[in-house]
Amino acid sequence: MRHDVLVLAALGGGILLAGSLRAGDPLVPPAPPAPAPAAQEYTPEGIGRTLGLTFAKVESAHFVVHSSAGQATAAAVSARLEAAYGAFCEALGIPDGTSFIEGRLEALLLANKAQYDRLIDLRLADPRGAPGAEWEQVVRVASGFRLGPYKIAHHGSGPPAAFRELCAHMMAHAMLEEYLKHAGCPLTRESRFPFWLHEGLAAYVDRRVSGSAGTYCIAYGSRESTANPWRDESHRWEGLIRDGVRARREGALPDLRKVQQTPQTSFDHPMRAIAWSMVGFLVAEDDARERGKFRAFLEAMARADAVDASLDGIYGIRDVEAMDDKWRRWARRQGGSGGGE
Repeated sequence: MRHDVLVLAALGGGILLAGSLRAGDPLVPPAPPAPAPAAQEYTPEGIGRTLGLTFAKVESAHFVVHSSAGQATAAAVSARLEAAYGAFCEALGIPDGTSFIEGRLEALLLANKAQYDRLIDLRLADPRGAPGAEWEQVVRVASGFRLGPYKIAHHGSGPPAAFRELCAHMMAHAMLEEYLKHAGCPLTRESRFPFWLHEGLAAYVDRRVSGSAGTYCIAYGSRESTANPWRDESHRWEGLIRDGVRARREGALPDLRKVQQTPQTSFDHPMRAIAWSMVGFLVAEDDARERGKFRAFLEAMARADAVDASLDGIYGIRDVEAMDDKWRRWARRQGGSGGGE
C-alpha cells in the first residue's frame, strides 16, 4: 500500500544571505553533502525516531494523519480532510463510496518551525518541495507535484481553524492529482495543467468545508492586509467579484483569457478569487443529474487539450471569451459566491 505524505509545520521568518570572498580570504571547500537517509527514515515512524518526536496518529477512510501537536489536532485535521474529500467528489460528480486514491494519503503535521527545519536539515524532506512564504506569516500555496516521497511539503502559521482550512486546501491539490492519475492522465513536471484550475478547485473545496472564501490565506494575517482589500479580512472574495462584474467598466476585473494565461509566479489574490469563482461556474454548469462535464474538462486539461475546443465540446461554450461573458452574468446572479454556499 502506497502512502504519500503532506508535511505542514509552523512558519517563522528567515533569510539566507549569500556572501562573497574578499582578497586574502582563505578558500574553504564546500562541505560534502550529507548522505541520503535510508528509505525507512522517510516514514513518519522514522522521522519521529530521528527528530525525537512522538506523533499522534488518526486513520480514516482516505487519510492517515500524524501530528506532533497531539491527538486533538490530528483528529480535527482528519475530520476536515474527510469533509474535503466529500466536497471534492461532489464537485466532480463522483458517487458516494467511490475511492480514487491508491491506498491513503498521509498528512504529517509538525507543531513548530524548529521541527520542520530539522526535517529539512536531515534531508528527510526535499526543500524544493517547501515553497516557503511569499511574505511574513502568509501561506504560499504550492501545487502538489511529487518530490521524493512527499506529495506536498508545506509550512505555515496561524490559528487552529485556519490551519485546518489550509490542510483541506492543500490536500485538495493532492486529491486532484490522485484523481487524474486514477483517470489515466497523471500530471508530471512537463504537464501544462492550468494553474488557475488547480488553484481554483482547491479554493472551491476549501470554501465548501469552511463556509468562507479566501480565508485560508487571509486568516494567517499580513502586514499588507490594510493596504490590499483582497487580503483584508473585512472584505470577502464574493463581494469583490460581485462589485467587479457589476461595475461594467474596463479593467474592473481581468478577462478570463488573461487569468488562464497567467503563470503561477504572477498569480495574485484577485486572480485566485476569480479562479475560485470560475470553478464554481463550471461546477454549476454541469448537468445536475449526470455530473460529468466538469470531470471531463479536468481530464481534457490534464491531457493538454486546447481550452477553447474543450469548452466547446464539453460545455457547448464557444471559447474563453464566451465563457467570460457567461461567467460574468452568472456571477452577477450569484453575488460572486463561487458556488460555495
